[in-house]
Parts: sequence; structure tokens; C-alpha cells
Amino acid sequence: MTPKTETKAAIAPPEPKKPRVHSIDLDDSSLYLNRELSWLEFNRRVLQEALNQDGHPLLERVKFLAIFHSNLDEFFMIRVSGLKQQVQAGAVKAPPDGMLPGEQLAAIRRRLLPMLDEGTSTWQDDLKPKLRDAG
Repeated sequence: MTPKTETKAAIAPPEPKKPRVHSIDLDDSSLYLNRELSWLEFNRRVLQEALNQDGHPLLERVKFLAIFHSNLDEFFMIRVSGLKQQVQAGAVKAPPDGMLPGEQLAAIRRRLLPMLDEGTSTWQDDLKPKLRDAG
């Protein structure tokens, strides 16, 4: 008598779930950051380091403020001048973020003025007096 062997039916593994594919409209300007405004936000973080009284020694804060202003010099020489040239040339094609050159210049002004005020008051009312007191 031969022993009975049970044969089990092969169980197929479950089919992997297919990932859902969402269609993305790559022409949607809300998907993109404006490069000039993004750069300004970076420079705002540099300014924040100059304002950080608890995190940095006095001379380091002065260096951060100097870097902030040096960055702005380059920003105006390269990027703002380029936007002004585009406005003068009558550029009407918006980049992927959807902002025309004139709109970018206006947005830069709105964001930059408070930063300049903050940097000036930090120098005049905080860093300069502390440097004078330190000798």
C-alpha cells in the first residue's frame, strides 16, 4: 500500500496593486516657484542669522549682515537688471511660474523693503552700538 500524498493546488500570489497615476498639468503655474523670489527667501534666512542674538557671537552676526547686503548687490546687478531689460524689451512670455517681468519686479520690491528696514535697524540699533561698546 502506498502512502497517500495530498497535493495542494498551487495558490497564485495576489496581483500587485497598480499604482494610481494622476495626471499632472505641467503648465499649472502653481507648481513652480519663482526663481527670483526663491532667492530672496534664501537671503532672508541669511538676514535671520544676523538677527539671531542668542545663536551667534556679535562679529558673526555682523558677517551675516554683510553677506546679506553683498548678496543683494549681486542680486540687483544680475537678476533685477535682467528683469528690467526684459520689461524694456517688452517681454510678454511668462516663465513657468506665470509671473511676467514687471510682476516679478513688483513682488521683489514688496518682499525686499521690509528686509531692508530690518537690516538697517539691526545695524543702527543693535550691532553698531554693541560694537562701539565692545571697543
